[in-house]
This record gives sequence, C-alpha cells and structure tokens, in this order.
Amino acid sequence: MKQHTILKKIEDLALPVVKVSLALVWAVFIFAILERPMSAVESDAKGFTVSDKFVHVFLFGFLLWLVLNAIKEWRGRISRFGYIISVALVFGFAYLCEYLQRFVPTRTSSLTDLSFGALGIILSLFLYLYSSSRRRPGSRLGNTKPKLLVHLCCGPCGSALSDELKKDYDVSLFFANSNVDNPQEFKKRADNAKKVAKEYDLPLITEDYNHKEWLDLIKGLEDEPERGGRCLKCYEYRLKQTADKAEELGFDYFTTSLSVSPYKDGQAIIHLGRTIGAKIKPKFLDRHFGHAEGFRKSVAKAKELGLYRQKYCGCEFSKK
Repeated sequence: MKQHTILKKIEDLALPVVKVSLALVWAVFIFAILERPMSAVESDAKGFTVSDKFVHVFLFGFLLWLVLNAIKEWRGRISRFGYIISVALVFGFAYLCEYLQRFVPTRTSSLTDLSFGALGIILSLFLYLYSSSRRRPGSRLGNTKPKLLVHLCCGPCGSALSDELKKDYDVSLFFANSNVDNPQEFKKRADNAKKVAKEYDLPLITEDYNHKEWLDLIKGLEDEPERGGRCLKCYEYRLKQTADKAEELGFDYFTTSLSVSPYKDGQAIIHLGRTIGAKIKPKFLDRHFGHAEGFRKSVAKAKELGLYRQKYCGCEFSKK
C-alpha cells in the first residue's frame, strides 16, 4: 500500500514536470533561433515576408499555450492573475529576444517582429480560453459538461441536489458509507440510493461495505460528541474515498451530499473537501448544500419518492 502511494505521488508529479520542461525547452529553442547570426544569404533576403512574420506568431503563441498548460497541470486551475502573469512573462520574453538581436551580427531588433509575436500571444490566449470554456459548467460556447462524482450519504440528501446539479454537470452518484453500523442498514440505504439514481436517471457506483476499516480509523474517538473529532475523521474518510474514485475514473470534480443535513458540520466538510481537492487533479465542488432550504427540500423529496429516512447518522456511536 505504501509503495503504491509513493508510485502514485511520483506519477502525479511527473506530468507537471514534463509540461514545465516542454515550455522551458521551447523557450530555449526560440532563443536559439532568434539569436543566431544570419548567413549572408539570409541577411540579403531579410525584409517583410509573410512566412517570417508567421514564424513569430507561431513561436510565441505556442510558448504561451505550453506555459498555460503547465500551470493548469501544476495548479489544477488558472486564476485571472495567472493568465495576466503568463501573458506578461511570454511578452517580456519576446521583447527580450527582440532587444538582444541588436547585439547579434547581421540582426537588428524590429518593432514589427515584436508586434507579430504579441499577435501570436493574443491569438493563443483567446484559443486557450475558448477551449477551456467548453469544459466549464454553464458555458455558452459548448455543450460539454464537466464530469462530477457526488458522494451520496443517503437517499433523501441525494434527492435534494441531484436534479439541480444535472443542469451544469455530467453527474454520477457514489455510495460509500462504511460508517454504517451493520450490513442490513447499509443495504437499506444503498437501495434508497438506487431509487434516487433511477429517479434522476444517473449512474450509481457503490463501494464495498467495510465497517472494520472504519472502526480502525476512528479508534480512540468512540466517545467523542457529535460533530467532534470522530465525525471529522468520518467526513474525511468518505471524502477521500470519493476523491480517489473520481481520480481513478477521470472525473473533473467531486463533492458530497453530507452538507445537506443540519446535523453535520457543513463548514468543516467544505474545508476538508478543499484540502483533499488541492492535492489531486479532480477538484472539490465546494457548495454548501444545506443552504437555500436544502434540508427541507430533502425531506419533501423523501416523502414524494417514498425514501427511507434514517433516525441516526449511521455509526453505532451516533445512536447514543
């Protein structure tokens, strides 16, 4: 298990390093081309040619694309500030290349060449933003919805958010609740998860029941009060299971219906989800589903669909 974790960390680090390296190699390639002294034939032919200007458009446009890809792979997302810094860095590099050409025999710096390099950067930025927008929820530029894996703590909570999330995401449900104290109760809740999946026409993935693993995890926290250390450990356990499954199956986001219930610490759930999502490629959809009458909606939906509403959270300690 430890060896698998180490290999996974190496694999997670390898792709960002490769993409950063590609951007650096391309920058070195540009520098080598533009700072190379021209031959006598090239110097005589130097002038305004479409092919020469297209080269500047391509060289710096492709460099920006590589830089943005590297940031996206490393950070998981690109902020507005990240886009500004990326464009500024690439343009600064283009200016430096053009400025240094005045010190290279047979070459001169050219504002025209710099302008075409800037054009390539702008075109590349718009193309990147366009391609990214096709994966963004609610985008008008494309109909491709990002894939979202939703951890379902129970049928009623799942019914409160499934229909809403379908509008912006390609939703799959994930039932993973080994905190439940016995197999019979687990099956009852899993069957209700199936009802929700059928009602909203969503795929459902069910994780095997392993209460012993959960008991080992919370050992020493059995007497903690509700919303205490045991519950925090339980939230983290189920969120981590969901995140791992989302990463394994290539989802873009993961989240949980746990925050629907007013008996759970919604803010702690959001914080744990963000922390886990910061370390992997699928990101945590940090919505607090308990807001906007989420719990009342879950109660109403449970009655409408005839769902089983349990009287305790799930573990034997919550029964007390």
